[in-house]
Amino acid sequence: MNLIIYTVFFAFCAKYSIAQYHVRTDEVFVIQLSPTLFNVSDIDPLDQYSYSAALHELPDLPKWMSLVFNPNVKLGFIYGTPPANLEQVKLDLIASNIFTFETSTKEVTIDIFPKEDPASRQIKMKIHNLNVEDLMDEHRYTKLLDVFRKVLWPESSLDLHLVELYSALAAGGRRPARRQDGEGVVLTLGSNAEFSEVLRELEREVSPLWLLRQCPRDFKKTSSERYFRTKGFLLDWCSFKLIPQNTSLLVLSSVAPPNVDFKPDRTELVKINQILSEDWDTDIWNAPAKWEIPRRSYTEEGVVAVFIPLVMLLILAALLTAVLGVHPEGAEPEEGQEGGQKIMMELQQLSTNTAADIEEIRKKTYTKNA
Repeated sequence: MNLIIYTVFFAFCAKYSIAQYHVRTDEVFVIQLSPTLFNVSDIDPLDQYSYSAALHELPDLPKWMSLVFNPNVKLGFIYGTPPANLEQVKLDLIASNIFTFETSTKEVTIDIFPKEDPASRQIKMKIHNLNVEDLMDEHRYTKLLDVFRKVLWPESSLDLHLVELYSALAAGGRRPARRQDGEGVVLTLGSNAEFSEVLRELEREVSPLWLLRQCPRDFKKTSSERYFRTKGFLLDWCSFKLIPQNTSLLVLSSVAPPNVDFKPDRTELVKINQILSEDWDTDIWNAPAKWEIPRRSYTEEGVVAVFIPLVMLLILAALLTAVLGVHPEGAEPEEGQEGGQKIMMELQQLSTNTAADIEEIRKKTYTKNA
């Protein structure tokens, strides 16, 4: 009897066991979900599992955490970047067998520790042809890091890591027309190493594209394009930025005042420009304010566009009225009436002659037959 109780208790603990993970802030963590995590012993290679996760005794995950499923390897992944104001998070995980509908649960405790040396320099970018689950592949993730560690940013080879990762759909992107093109991922790489001259030159090269929200695929190719293309990555260069940015490449935009009708004097504009030039040591282009841009009046164009067609319409209407008004309907001229009478008389004479000829032919035929 005791053996049966111990067996049932052991099976219950195995089915509803608790796992603990240690993660750090300023760095993306990944928890792999597989049947072995839920202590499923009898695993059929043909079985397929679906996974769901939520905060302990709550219906959903926090905003900084997401769950994806990779159908190629049939594994789920929980990933995210922990915030600094949390110390511990508890999750309830569920694995469901799609064919047998058997479920297994797992309680996960995530202990969050502050990163000792957070990344002081970061690279933000977007990759068009990837999904989030594709970067869960260690081989592909390593290839992406090697582009920076071996070519573009060799100084970061010791501490380069992933700071942020989320789908481009979460940033307002669209789903691709073809699924194989990838939804796109937005990621941030971080390190404490100084930016290399190659990265700074690449930043200058793509800085004119920062005014665009996002670039279409194959919109712009850079001098470093070949390093990513050979590894299978298609970058959105409009989203490629270094943090902190080079201040000489920043575009200082003016903000319109609350009162739109306000128009500053020339002296006030000079003072504003002097203040801005004192705050910034570098030569920065100042964009004109909204109230400085001259306004164009469309009154003349509107009058011409309406007046000319209206005059032409009136002229045509007058001509048509004159043509129809010279010979009104029902009032034909005398010459027209006389001509009509002559035609009627000729038609009557023709019909009389035709009838007489027919009668004569009929009589001749009758006489001949008799």
